[in-house]
Amino acid sequence: MERLQSLEEFYRSKQIPVPEGMNRELGHFNVFNSSDYLGADTPLPYSRKDFYKVAFVSGRNRYFFADKTLDVDQYGLFFANPQVPYQCEHLDAAQAGFFCIFNDAFFHGHSSMKLTDFPLFRPGAIR
Repeated sequence: MERLQSLEEFYRSKQIPVPEGMNRELGHFNVFNSSDYLGADTPLPYSRKDFYKVAFVSGRNRYFFADKTLDVDQYGLFFANPQVPYQCEHLDAAQAGFFCIFNDAFFHGHSSMKLTDFPLFRPGAIR
């Protein structure tokens, strides 16, 4: 099984300072403007992450999941979980949107349910 990208590795890959106290018991949550970090010439590796991601994207993109490919021609809402590896290929330079990342500790500090109890975060729940 491939190694998961940690939150710390995510921040380093985007050349963002790692937030202080990120691993405290309340967990981690952060929001980003996609246009600050993405472009058609920035390939993102196919990998699993050790965190969850929710993204609203604008632009032409192709997402590769374990055994599926999904094209987004204009706008999309993307949910990623640590169980499923993925890659995003930007098909044009006009990219915009926002994404948030968070870990299990953040969610469990605010809910008694597990994230995998929600269909959007279950493997194979591409809609």
